[in-house]
Amino acid sequence: MDINRNINTVDSNLKVSKVKNVKNGGILLGFSSKEENLRFKKLASDKLSENYDIKEVKGVQPRIKIVGMTEMYNAEEIIEYIEHAVRNNCTSINLSIDCSLIKSFPTKKNPKVYQALIQLDKNSYDTLIKVGDLFIGYDHCYIFDAVEIMRCYNCNGFHHSSKHCSNQKSCPKCGVSEKLDHSHSDCKAECLKCVNCMKAINNDKELLDANHGAWDLSCPVYLREVEKFKKSLLLKQ
Repeated sequence: MDINRNINTVDSNLKVSKVKNVKNGGILLGFSSKEENLRFKKLASDKLSENYDIKEVKGVQPRIKIVGMTEMYNAEEIIEYIEHAVRNNCTSINLSIDCSLIKSFPTKKNPKVYQALIQLDKNSYDTLIKVGDLFIGYDHCYIFDAVEIMRCYNCNGFHHSSKHCSNQKSCPKCGVSEKLDHSHSDCKAECLKCVNCMKAINNDKELLDANHGAWDLSCPVYLREVEKFKKSLLLKQ
């Protein structure tokens, strides 16, 4: 392999964590950290010929929700507080590179208590989920998993949007897809039926409770897809 000859992992001290062949003769490489990623990209640019097209693939990052703050902090303040709190638990993480504050907003139960939705790298995500709670200033806050997956508003399936959906349209309320003659807003069904659970019951003979809407975040099919999605995250770079 040309890469082996030009970029020796031992000489370059590169920490490779993933190698996968992709279509059109390409190769997907993963590294142990963002810094390693950037270092390889520079080495490849310097040492490989122009015949190589080097692209950085952005992995989908997980999210956490921190709940219990009495003030709304900006991104810099949140990151500083989290790193300080984790250090107090004898653990060290560096959030400055791959961490971003998506939004801060009041909780529904108490508008004077705030929560922050944070996107971060998988190692930091694993660390903080394991920690479970921390102090942001003088506020005792709790950490929750906030990984979500996309649901299509056309077929109500997962991992794609209605804009790119070629599947049969279904109702998220009653679960009807064959000969669907109404919109979600016009659905007259008195009982909710999840189209995803109904498919699992009919096609795979699974024993599931389908008495909920397709939007329900406690849907067993949705939760299963979330777990699959977490396992597939290409974040251990």
